[in-house]
Amino acid sequence: MPQTIVYKDQVYDITDETEEHTTKDGRLVQLRRIRSHCARCGELFDFWLSENVLTTGRPWLSRRCDRHKAQGIKVHQHCLGSPEDQEVMFQLGR
Repeated sequence: MPQTIVYKDQVYDITDETEEHTTKDGRLVQLRRIRSHCARCGELFDFWLSENVLTTGRPWLSRRCDRHKAQGIKVHQHCLGSPEDQEVMFQLGR
């Protein structure tokens, strides 16, 4: 069942789409497709994240699309994203 989470005022849709992946040490893990809008340009992007990471502690969530990725650099001004994301933020009172 898809779900939506908000992290640092950015909306993420966790889809039902899964994929199996073999790690470097040979373990088989289940990945889930995550969708969001780039914090810089607002473009829709997606990435894969291990189900283990999603269920154990704070997940590593990408804040930007491939074109604007800047690992370790804080997002200073967040693009509002899609109208749907804006509605979610309004409903949450943010």
